Amino acid sequence: MHKTIYNIWVDLHGELKKFIFHKVKDADITNDILQDVFIKIQLNIHTLADCSKLTSWVYQITRNTVADHFRKNNPVIPIDKLEFARSEEHTSELQSQNRI
Repeated sequence: MHKTIYNIWVDLHGELKKFIFHKVKDADITNDILQDVFIKIQLNIHTLADCSKLTSWVYQITRNTVADHFRKNNPVIPIDKLEFARSEEHTSELQSQNRI
């Protein structure tokens, strides 16, 4: 039998909150992520086949939710879209190396 969401909250929310805060360093974001984690737990608890793996399953959801937060807030920029600043000194150095 699965633990109720309330029991999971009582058992793990303190540890998870510390874990998340260690990653994001912001109390408000920590609380938002923690709430998202428990929503995901509630929506997906039926998919947990082995109750003995509950804690590792919850931590995996938490790690993924933290990663999603960073992915959403720090999008990857393709390198061809980046502009590189060039100093004249660096440019002339590169040109002289290419002439040799």
